[in-house]
Amino acid sequence: MINRRKFLHHSLCATAAATISQRLLFASAATGHASLIPSAPVPTFNYFNTWHSQYSLAAHHLGAKDFSAMMGDAGSVLSQKELTEENLFGPKGLVHTAYPTIRQDMYFVLDHGWDNPPSGDLAYTGTLDLNAERFPSFKGNPAQKLKTLCAAIKKAGWRGTGIWIPAQLAPVTLDRDKQKGINVVSPEYRRNHWIKSLRESHEAGIAYWKVDWGTHAHEPVFREMLYALAKEHAPGLVLETTEPRGPLNNQITQCACPDSQEAKKDRKWLDISHRLMKMPGTFRIYDTITFTAVPTTLARIAGLLNVQPDDEAKAFLNCEDEVYIGAALGIDLAIQRNALPGVRYVADPSPRNIAHKINEAVRAVRWQRIAPPVAAGKTSLAFDPKLLWDSWKYSEGQTWLRSAIGKEIWQGAPARIARGMQLPHVTTEGTPPFVVSSRHPNGATAVATLGRISSARGWMTPHTNVAIEGCSLDAPVGIFGVYEELALDFDAPINKRRVLMQDLATDTPIDVTKQVQRIGKRIIMPGKLIDELCAVKDQSEPGVVLQCI
Repeated sequence: MINRRKFLHHSLCATAAATISQRLLFASAATGHASLIPSAPVPTFNYFNTWHSQYSLAAHHLGAKDFSAMMGDAGSVLSQKELTEENLFGPKGLVHTAYPTIRQDMYFVLDHGWDNPPSGDLAYTGTLDLNAERFPSFKGNPAQKLKTLCAAIKKAGWRGTGIWIPAQLAPVTLDRDKQKGINVVSPEYRRNHWIKSLRESHEAGIAYWKVDWGTHAHEPVFREMLYALAKEHAPGLVLETTEPRGPLNNQITQCACPDSQEAKKDRKWLDISHRLMKMPGTFRIYDTITFTAVPTTLARIAGLLNVQPDDEAKAFLNCEDEVYIGAALGIDLAIQRNALPGVRYVADPSPRNIAHKINEAVRAVRWQRIAPPVAAGKTSLAFDPKLLWDSWKYSEGQTWLRSAIGKEIWQGAPARIARGMQLPHVTTEGTPPFVVSSRHPNGATAVATLGRISSARGWMTPHTNVAIEGCSLDAPVGIFGVYEELALDFDAPINKRRVLMQDLATDTPIDVTKQVQRIGKRIIMPGKLIDELCAVKDQSEPGVVLQCI
């Protein structure tokens, strides 16, 4: 039974929502206010990564004939073949077509394959020499070729160039020098090779190294050595480190238990990761699989950020392509969703339709012009002890992970996570979303609701009531995802301030003062208002910025 006060409140919200579209048509011209988003990018470690585009092109060219060819290592070899001069620099190439409105904010990172021959021979992985068959127009020695590459990418408007690096020297290099009688296992030999590679990279203008798997991938001492050498021989180079792991966390099935070998592996992963996070630069949370990536990502973030403020954790986390998680929690992004029309990531697309949510990436990156990512040890962390569980039964064509096919995969994560502020308040009668929030050191706050997935219902974005405390009246608020109603509690009375909101994918603020409730220090808005503001032709979930003026 609903009381009179609640009835009047819901009636007011319903009436406001019904007239939002009409009022927003006229509100824009009335604001007379500049964009709430800075026009210039700020320094972050965000980048666009070519790997999913490579994979998508390989699957697209293969067609639906036999998707099993895209599984595991075989799919990796086919994907490497797509990293070519034509696919990057041709008329429809990624360098010229991907993310035109935010490319100045991001590095363009060439993933695995750029220094391999088209055959995918892994013996060449780590030569750090732009392969002549793949990139025939790039001439000269390794440094000269990379310098030409950097110039072409910069000319297209990107912030800079990054390259995928294995945690090893190339087998062909080791074999060649071994035949010359050189002691290729001596620490001095290997150290000198990395010094040479770093110097050539610095000479060429390479800005970012994505250091991934390889012979020394699980050796923290190797990554620490590489960081020390980079600091001396390639000053300014951003070094991404990681502890490679499988794309699923330990709770693979409902039968998994905390004392299982899988759980122990996760704890070991965290221990090594926390050691690596003491180095400045970035730490990537590592691979996930798209359908269940939200809880996988959130669980890793909760573990990785579980350090004390002012801890030695100097690294900035990178949550890959979960862009609204990164935006709302102050974490760097490795955007992978491809921007290639008609080219799908897998044969049977995810119910998330992530390839059709390009505007989410745009909104997340533009929000970080206001609230850039924050290093792991610089803010407090709070997370809900309650876990929410998602699941999906994968069929062939839905993932590259062969071991997941035909299994109901379960992944769990805290229902709520917050950095630098109290946990958000969530009230729902049905399936709750994951909810994350943060307060930036500069006063900006952000909140995001994240969808849920199960084999029974597919992907769903629950509309729920959310409230966050600790918003600064003089700083912007970033709002991501869908809501039934959102309440923002500020540190001072709203009084007669106007309330402006703006789709983060556009440059036009809208005066919504009459569409929200201002009660003391609180602003309450219907979720439909946020939806209406983001009525751009894209399947992305909403993302807006709010400012009281």
